[in-house]
Order: sequence, then structure tokens, then C-alpha cells
Amino acid sequence: MDDDTIPEPDALAELLEASTRLGDGVPPALLASRVIWRDGSMHPMNYPVFERRRMGRVIAAAQHGAMPIRAATFVSLLVHRGAVDRFGLPLEHFFLWTDDIEYTSRIVLGGAGAYFVPTSVALHDTQAPEDFRSAAPDRFYFHARNTLLMARGHGRPARDRLLRLWILVSTSAAYVLERRSAASVRAILRAVRDGLRRVPPSA
Repeated sequence: MDDDTIPEPDALAELLEASTRLGDGVPPALLASRVIWRDGSMHPMNYPVFERRRMGRVIAAAQHGAMPIRAATFVSLLVHRGAVDRFGLPLEHFFLWTDDIEYTSRIVLGGAGAYFVPTSVALHDTQAPEDFRSAAPDRFYFHARNTLLMARGHGRPARDRLLRLWILVSTSAAYVLERRSAASVRAILRAVRDGLRRVPPSA
């Protein structure tokens, strides 16, 4: 959990119960809670990336009160120890932002099960229900740089790499249009420069 996350009293119990219902005897590698803001709506910073292509898997998970995901944030995320043993830890070089998306998508692309459990609820107690557009340029830099590093990851399928490039372009354009500042443009240019220099081994 982040340090500003407050889980409901049964949040962990709901994740553990879901683990017994899913996976056909093999515990899922990742289980993500429903993350809300103070007004009860889902926090825009913590939407999981849902699996939409394999409908058979989606239907099977829905019958157990869950939804398969391709990635999630670290806010109220349960990671199986076996996944850590198999896939390692988050990339230290990423430092901030997108480190959780890289890590969870790396596990899912490796064939492990990951699910969103809506009955497990946690409050992300930020000052406002904001997303990347609220970040200062020096923080948005990490989002842009890390997204580019993921797009360049040689171990990722082409579809995933194209998705990361689209996310980079679309969010950077939205950020500049929202901010309308030279600092935002400089942050993105620096991110692209640094993102093209090298790729961390597991990205």
C-alpha cells in the first residue's frame, strides 16, 4: 500500500477469499482492491488495466466475483510470494510512477493470473481525485520516461509495446495542453532523451 492508503477492515480478507475461488488450485499472482476516493468513487489514479480480449477468462472470473487484469497500481495490491520468487522485484531504476504498471504487467505477460476484486475496498486519501495531470513537471518526467522504457522493452509483445507508445504520446500531449508551460515541454523532452538511452534488463 501507499502511505496514504486506508483499507477497509475486511479488505485483506476479501482478497484472500478471492484467492481460494480463483486459479483452479493455483493461487493468483496478483489481486487488486477497488481503490476509492473520499466520495466513494473509484480513484482515477488507480484504475486497473482490465483484460478484454480473452472473453472466456473474463466470464469465468466474473462468475467468481472478480475481473482479470493486465496491470494494476501498488495501492492495495496483494502479491503472491511465488510471483516475487519467479519475477523478482520492481525495477529500482524506474523510481517513481509506472514502476507498478511495469511490474504487474511483467508478471501477467509471464503467464501468471491477476484479478481485480471489487469487494476488497481501500481509500486512497489524496487531497483531490486527481491523475497524472496534477503532477509537477519533475514528477511527470518519470511517467513519460518509464512509459517509453516499457515501450522499448524487448521482452514485450508488439501489441503491448504499441500500447505503451500510444499512452506516452496521448498523456504527454494532454499534459502539455493542460499545463501550457515551457516546464512541461522540457520535462517531456528530457524524458524522451533519457528513455532512449538505455533499457533496464527486465523492462
